[in-house]
Order: sequence, then structure tokens, then C-alpha cells
Amino acid sequence: GFSAHPVLGGFLHGEVVAFGTLVQLAAEGRTDSAIAEHAALTRRLALPTCFDDFGIIGLGAEALDEIARITATAPYIHHLQRPLDAAGIRQALETAHRIGLAGRPGAPP
Repeated sequence: GFSAHPVLGGFLHGEVVAFGTLVQLAAEGRTDSAIAEHAALTRRLALPTCFDDFGIIGLGAEALDEIARITATAPYIHHLQRPLDAAGIRQALETAHRIGLAGRPGAPP
């Protein structure tokens, strides 16, 4: 859903995949510490780990809902270990963003 949404559609494929991997880990129900560990690697590779890294500060509820809705209709979504609807995808987006944001240099502990 990232590339189909105007907010994220203009970014490089690899950047979107990097953050999308964190979202997938959250969607799979991985622990926060496992997601944070992957986010640290992603950050060391100078790839985005949260919406802020794309320059998108304060992505609104409407945009998150739209990204989640688009993603929920993608044929690949059924390859996840547990089925997710748009609400579950939105939660995964928010979890990945929160963990990625917390790991940024200078972020509060």
C-alpha cells in the first residue's frame, strides 16, 4: 500500500521496502525488541525506520487508514502467517513507526 499512496509513492523502492520490513515484523507479531534490533540494522544502513525518516511528520489517521486499506487489498497480504485486516495493518504501521522513531539518535529513552 505504500507505493500506491501519494504520501509514500514517490520514495525509492528500497527505502519503502526497508520500512515495510519493519511493518511486516510487527504484523507477524514479533516482539518489540526483535523489531528494534532489525530497525537498528536498517538505521546503520542509512535506510528509513519510521515515517519521520521519509520527512513525513505527524502522518494523520486518514492517511494511515488509507495505506492500511490499500495494503489489505494486495494479493501478497495473504502470505503472512496470520491473517490481517486493515485495522491490524494500521496497528503494525503504528508499531513499526513507534519503534523506529524511538531508536533514532537523540530520541528519548
